[in-house]
Amino acid sequence: MNTLQLSDSGAVMEENAPMFKVIKDGHGFELKVANLEHPKWCPNTGIVKIEATKISSRNNKNVIIKTVNDKQTGAIFGIDIGVDRATKDIIWERISLKEFEFFDLSNRKERARYIVLSRHYTMEGSPNQFGKPNWRVIDQQRKASTYLEERGERKRAAEVAENLTYEQMVDLAPAFGIRPEAHSQTMLTAEIYKIADTDHKKFLTIWDNPDKQGMVVFKRALKNGLISFDQTYGYTYEGQVLGKTEPQAFSYLTRNIQLLSAIDMLSREKETNSSHSYSPVVPKQVDPMEELRKRLEAKEKELEELKKKVITTDTTANTITAETNHEKDELIKEAKILGIKGSHLFGLQKLKDEIEKAKKEQETK
Repeated sequence: MNTLQLSDSGAVMEENAPMFKVIKDGHGFELKVANLEHPKWCPNTGIVKIEATKISSRNNKNVIIKTVNDKQTGAIFGIDIGVDRATKDIIWERISLKEFEFFDLSNRKERARYIVLSRHYTMEGSPNQFGKPNWRVIDQQRKASTYLEERGERKRAAEVAENLTYEQMVDLAPAFGIRPEAHSQTMLTAEIYKIADTDHKKFLTIWDNPDKQGMVVFKRALKNGLISFDQTYGYTYEGQVLGKTEPQAFSYLTRNIQLLSAIDMLSREKETNSSHSYSPVVPKQVDPMEELRKRLEAKEKELEELKKKVITTDTTANTITAETNHEKDELIKEAKILGIKGSHLFGLQKLKDEIEKAKKEQETK
């Protein structure tokens, strides 16, 4: 009987090995079995991890899997290790699966076990998956490779951004949705760096675009009104069709250098004329100390005017008070002559009334 002989060595798999083999049990019955040496089933390098989708679930502890009947191929996935002398049945290796297991794919035995488990119906992503999966595969090698790759891309994006000249930043800004005329050099530099740091994929996609030159000229010309869009023909320049979509227009301009140069020159001239015709109001620079001195002088003038008003008011009030006191003294003297008692206690108006009353009484007598 043919059996799968596995060693712990990491020998390279045979590219021309058959995907399936036929084995016979003790009764002579033929079985179609997947050849776990074939490179189709999984790579022969890397580390993968199988973990339970629900950690600490009782159903996921020490599960034993021997074979998988694959629906796609109609073959059995399993590691046959011999024939039972008593039953004449194939003996399959019992593969134990705990809450999580690591498999070194460069090791043939571990790779074979992983292939069998990966086809099981309880495995997430398996072609034989049925119902909710109890297990998932995490490719540690791919995870690490992806991280290193992205780290390298982030680093390259940062380096490209830091080596850009200000003129290049101005050219690239529209491609990132930035209006360079609305930013100072420092602000524009910060915006470009920010894109490189936070969205390095977008940054590098634009930077590595083979039609980048056409894209830069197109964006500037579109903003300046030299290129227009028509629902029927797409993007056009003076009636000449550039492309139905922006990428098509980028490519067309990149391939047609003379047209690209002409549009770029006209676009830059238009920008220059626009900048000359528009004279923004530049706010006057004010010295903070000078401004404070002026405010203090104004406050001092206000206080002086207020003091003058207070002095004038006090003088007027004193004059009125003196005149009132003199008048009252004269009335008190007159009241005493008329025999009015307690006249010094009366207010000015009452004193006048009492004097008037006393005079009328004397006239009546």
